[in-house]
Amino acid sequence: MNNKEKIEIMKYKRNSLPYSLILIGLMFNVVYFIKLYQQNDLYFYNISMGISIIYNLMFMLFVFLSAENIKVYSIFYSLFVIFIGILQIIRISFTPKKAFDNNIINSKDFEFLTSFLLLSSIFLIVGGIISVIKSYQLKRFLREEKNGIT
Repeated sequence: MNNKEKIEIMKYKRNSLPYSLILIGLMFNVVYFIKLYQQNDLYFYNISMGISIIYNLMFMLFVFLSAENIKVYSIFYSLFVIFIGILQIIRISFTPKKAFDNNIINSKDFEFLTSFLLLSSIFLIVGGIISVIKSYQLKRFLREEKNGIT
């Protein structure tokens, strides 16, 4: 099967690899979220905890909705997921880092939380990049097909 035929098939097939990668990234965030708030300490019971919980819920909602749109080759949502993946890396310096610096969590928990945020980020970014590439390929093919170039 040549490249043209593969792209032709993309018109009828869902963008499943990036979709799956993004859902795996979402699951890493769910594990991070659960592990972080298992730490039953008064440090977490303040306004920053409320903001963190709201952010996590919004994150999960937006990532899931973006993944659904990525299944149909949306370039915008692919780029949005890459942006969210970058935010995951930045989040390390907030709650986990502050909790570790204040001796609320030990180094083992900090490494666990950090690794799950990084894994979430990696899966989101890779899924987004693959989706951008596939979406541009399909968009270019459809434009050429419309103009009678193929």
